[in-house]
Amino acid sequence: MLNGAISVYQQIKKQNGEGVARVIRNSLLLNIPDIVHVLKFAGNNPAEVQKIVPLVREMYSKCTESEYDTDKSPLELLNDVGYDAFLVENERQKNSIKKYFRAGEELCTFEDSKRHQEYFIIHAVKRGAEKIKPSNNPQITDEYATSVISIQILKHGGFISIKNRYNHTVENSDAAFGNNPDNIIHGLTNSLKKFFDVDFDVFHGLHEVPNYRLMAEQFVYYNYERFNMYFGPDYYLNNGAITKLNNDYQIMLDCFVLDTRTGELTNPAKIRNDCSFDILRDVFRGKKIKIEKNHDDKCEKIIYVNNTETARVKNGVITSLVLQDTKKIGDGFLLHNKYLKYFSAPNVKEIGNDCFYSNRCLEKFDLPNVEKIGDDFLYLGSRNMKTVSLPNVEFIGNDFCIYARAIETVYLPKVIEIGNGFIGGNNIHTINLPNVEKIGNCFLYDCEYLDFINMPKIKAVGDIFLPKAKFNEACFPELERTGNNFLRSNNKLVKLHVPKLKYAGAWFLKNNLKLRDFIGPNYDNSPEIQWLIAILNNIVERNKLKQYNAITAQITR
Repeated sequence: MLNGAISVYQQIKKQNGEGVARVIRNSLLLNIPDIVHVLKFAGNNPAEVQKIVPLVREMYSKCTESEYDTDKSPLELLNDVGYDAFLVENERQKNSIKKYFRAGEELCTFEDSKRHQEYFIIHAVKRGAEKIKPSNNPQITDEYATSVISIQILKHGGFISIKNRYNHTVENSDAAFGNNPDNIIHGLTNSLKKFFDVDFDVFHGLHEVPNYRLMAEQFVYYNYERFNMYFGPDYYLNNGAITKLNNDYQIMLDCFVLDTRTGELTNPAKIRNDCSFDILRDVFRGKKIKIEKNHDDKCEKIIYVNNTETARVKNGVITSLVLQDTKKIGDGFLLHNKYLKYFSAPNVKEIGNDCFYSNRCLEKFDLPNVEKIGDDFLYLGSRNMKTVSLPNVEFIGNDFCIYARAIETVYLPKVIEIGNGFIGGNNIHTINLPNVEKIGNCFLYDCEYLDFINMPKIKAVGDIFLPKAKFNEACFPELERTGNNFLRSNNKLVKLHVPKLKYAGAWFLKNNLKLRDFIGPNYDNSPEIQWLIAILNNIVERNKLKQYNAITAQITR
């Protein structure tokens, strides 16, 4: 037994690395039958493998069978818990629930013409689903997520996926109810198995372990799921079959496979809703490719194109990328990449929508010549990026780095227009935008540290402009229009000059308790600015100012 255990330990060490072998040994799992096979595609990260230890025990103890049985069909059971459910038999039925999904969250199912041929599919819509709104804090278990679901079972068995309404917005989004039908209603697991005459594995805790799928009693680690295919460090899973790359000349780049002999890039999932494949294919096609190991990180590989470092890849994901010759980036570039730390594109002048949407690790980007950036750039916001420097950008779309809370410095000397949701919740102290003329809603939302602002050319700002900022004076000599909640709750503002202001929304300067010096428009007390006079009267009364004419000098003379 001891010799056998040692042999198994050595096999796991060779297959998954010494760290993983230690986890399995310390968890007393070396004696589990076929443990080497079970972990073949579990990855080499000890911390990740540690998460599935309880599930390996569960599989060994054979506790995965549903204890609930019923004579009801799956459709009857789903009806009992408030769903209108139906079996998908054709393309029209497959796509009939698309109307319930928001843009950017549609199921890959809708674009896969063969899905209903390869999978048993039941769509289930909660009665009243059209009235259920998304949560401000999306969770795979919330009412909106589970109000429209799609239960999909591979026809030759071994695989089940329960998809939800937040598709790709929340982690493990293709595992609603933990991919355990009994979590929807007791008995549904066995009812599905009998109804379709197919078997599949159900592990009650698997949904709590992101980036793992169970396939034919193997725990498969994956980095990305695209169009129901799962991409790991050097393999991908499709319809129950695992395709292993040839490590002698193939390398995984997120969801694409690079042949280092020819420079050809392949797209196994046939991803077609972003420009990533087209751009990366042009980078490598027909070029001389060389791969070296990073001496500082043995798990990271450095890719050279024509002897110039172009990318770094760690466990199948792109961590660094240089696009030396690319001139334009379209929509959705590296839309799902989560691990990129450095990006450079010195010749790019325009970037489309949804680029780097899911990235949380970017530390630095170099885009010295970009002039236009579309919506949702770095939407989820890097946790590590402290500086935004775009020396030539003139237009920035909506929701730029909206959750990038670590940003401290912003350099945008030529920007003219900025959309809604620009950098929320941040550490910025100074904002200097010498050429900006128009700004959308929620600009620098929750910027509690801002103490200096310079926007000499700004003409219009949207709702919720700089809420909670703490600077004590500001001059906007060209400002003509504000939305609602302009500078609301600034508890330090003493001086504000807006000599060309023509319109302000509701709650203008609300809760600005220290304002003492205000210069507004000079329209000889015309009806056009009676609203402003009324607002200032309220400020005077609230702040208990004795010098009424001093605060409103420019509009009462």
